[in-house]
Amino acid sequence: DQMAASTSLDVEIARLEAQLAQLHAKHAAIAPDNPADVPFKPIGERPCGGVLPCLHSSPAERLGRRCDDELWHGHWALTPKANQSQLRSKEWYETPTGQEWSVATTDCDLANPFSLSPLASRGSSHVTVATEQHAFLRLQGVRGRLWLMFGTSVDHMTLSAACLRFGATKQLSHLEGTTMMPWCHLSPLNLTLAEFSGHGLTAEAWTRSEKTIREHYQLIQRHLRINVGWSTGPDILTFAGVEWDFKTWDRPGTARKELLDVVPKLIKLIGTAFAFWPSLVSISLRPSPMSTYKGFDLSSSVQQVDERLALYALYTARLREVAAAMLLPLVAGICQRRVHVLDLPRMMHCQVCSRSSGWTKDGLHPVGWVHAAYFSAALNIFSDYITECAQRGTSFQWQGHTIQPGWAIQGVLQVN
Repeated sequence: DQMAASTSLDVEIARLEAQLAQLHAKHAAIAPDNPADVPFKPIGERPCGGVLPCLHSSPAERLGRRCDDELWHGHWALTPKANQSQLRSKEWYETPTGQEWSVATTDCDLANPFSLSPLASRGSSHVTVATEQHAFLRLQGVRGRLWLMFGTSVDHMTLSAACLRFGATKQLSHLEGTTMMPWCHLSPLNLTLAEFSGHGLTAEAWTRSEKTIREHYQLIQRHLRINVGWSTGPDILTFAGVEWDFKTWDRPGTARKELLDVVPKLIKLIGTAFAFWPSLVSISLRPSPMSTYKGFDLSSSVQQVDERLALYALYTARLREVAAAMLLPLVAGICQRRVHVLDLPRMMHCQVCSRSSGWTKDGLHPVGWVHAAYFSAALNIFSDYITECAQRGTSFQWQGHTIQPGWAIQGVLQVN
């Protein structure tokens, strides 16, 4: 039976080869000008087999090109003004079809972490192998890490959107009194997210002394250990709350006066964090676009919109001043920068980001596709810095003299 089957298959192959030869001769006669057959050569090694996207840069190269800044200077495929109907999505956290944040240069290898989600290929959606591989390799630095956010409801929404888009269960753990800390684990990235919502960046009482700051960090760490199962402390820490500071300062003359002192306060917050958590590789600061949400819009103390915009812009400049000051004096090159600014306002192409602008849900909270792009850009930056610089970081300590990042800051930060 085996011999009969083999003979039958040989006959079928011979028939198909004869049929192919007849068709080839027929078509050659119709188009006699076809070039002669070129001998086949096996393909050589090519990155990703020539398929895009393909990772073509290293973390060191991207840090050297200042991709931590470049990734915030991009453009949207769709904008609320021109594409209002297309930007409606079924769920608040989803990115509508066709919407995409991209940067002019491909040298930063911007990867979409959501392409690794098990939910990315639902229904008619499809994620290519090349896209998955690009994101997996590009974001290796965040694997096995904890990103802790000291933020507001804006950061709470960023965490919630990421958990939902990865199909991860958001846990709500009781911290103290009425305080809850949401957290979740994104399995495809092996990344844990946790968020503590406060009521300001520098306006809350606990931010005023090193003692109360350390007590606050001790409370957070106790929660991370007991409820999240994370005993070593965060690898990535984000501070936010500009919008709440302005809500607290909404009294005549207060905002301008308080803005004079935010840099030394932030230096103290950041320096104490690095000393308290040796696990920390990077700290980032999130500015805020001007809010039009009632109570957060400075309407009680500042009547002119252009002056409110100027105050928000000045706060963002102060955050940049802090990032410029927090350099490691004994580390040269691309790993010297220890603090980054996650420039959400630059990503939102609106000056007055009201609900009617289409960039926010209510004049304060960005729409879902902005949250997704912000989260993606931040992870790309974190991954590079952790991969290249995790072993070079050292903690800061206070010494009693002055550093000059543009204006005097009391309490220099020196490395161990």
